Amino acid sequence: MRILIVDDEHQVRDLLRIEMSLAGHDAEVAANGREALEVLRARPVDIILTDIVMPELEGLETITQAKKDHPDLRVIAMSGSDQKLSEFYLKCADSFGADQVIQKPFEIESLLALIEKMTAGSEREDCSAE
Repeated sequence: MRILIVDDEHQVRDLLRIEMSLAGHDAEVAANGREALEVLRARPVDIILTDIVMPELEGLETITQAKKDHPDLRVIAMSGSDQKLSEFYLKCADSFGADQVIQKPFEIESLLALIEKMTAGSEREDCSAE
């Protein structure tokens, strides 16, 4: 699975890239939505894992543009703002086209379970379509 990790905090990007690689995924990183859209133009990915609050191009705009350009792209939105604000952002992300949402901080196992759920669902759909 090819995953693009989009977060303005380099420690978060690096940690998630390492964890995704250890889990067998091909992981690439971007520091903001603008960089993420450039990566998508150059190389397709299966899943975007994006933060919501970022400079230059924030997560909701990134989700909207990425889904417009790549309708089959799967998106996991994450937010680490205070509890109520984070819940609001994640609800917005859902309405903007995110397939899954996760609140920071989270356990890597929870994120990997979301990715597995997303990929298992698409594989079942592909098999039933034959």
